[in-house]
Amino acid sequence: MHLTAELLIPALWLLYMAYWALLARTAKGSTQTEKSAERGLRLPVMLAAGWLLLCNWPHWGNFTRDLLPEARWRVPLSLVLTLLGLGFSAYARHHLGRNWSQAVTLKSDHELITSGPYRWVRHPIYTGLLTALLAVVELEGSPRSLLALALICSILLRKLRLEEQWLAAHFGDRYKHYCAHSKALIPFVF
Repeated sequence: MHLTAELLIPALWLLYMAYWALLARTAKGSTQTEKSAERGLRLPVMLAAGWLLLCNWPHWGNFTRDLLPEARWRVPLSLVLTLLGLGFSAYARHHLGRNWSQAVTLKSDHELITSGPYRWVRHPIYTGLLTALLAVVELEGSPRSLLALALICSILLRKLRLEEQWLAAHFGDRYKHYCAHSKALIPFVF
């Protein structure tokens, strides 16, 4: 991997996580939280995906081989995608304000946020995260990184479905109207 990418991309992720940890303290109290078993399912899958992305051991032959051709555009593309993805996710987190939580929850005085990045997609935090992860996969280019992305997508889609169920039950027709006028993850597509 290119030295700039080896230093800058992890630094961007660390800054992003620090920002996240700082804002986590400001969240509202919850009135309803998903079962701990559901949350517990996500942790091992996320750890496995992180291990696949970050660890270069064991070397499993073609499973760790770069499938993409060497090209000068790959490093700049990865940096741009990382910046855009993490920036969009951080913007969405900031816009969500005190309504955010790590687990699927309903907050005290829960608000339906439909402005800012939420006017384009219902789950912009996930959109940004997946964009930034796609940058890592593009840079790594191995089947191992594709498997990590697939694991993370499966977890986020499962969480997204649960969030949508809860929000539809809580906000009723307002949420149905919002869903009719916005996409879940990709503007104008999905």
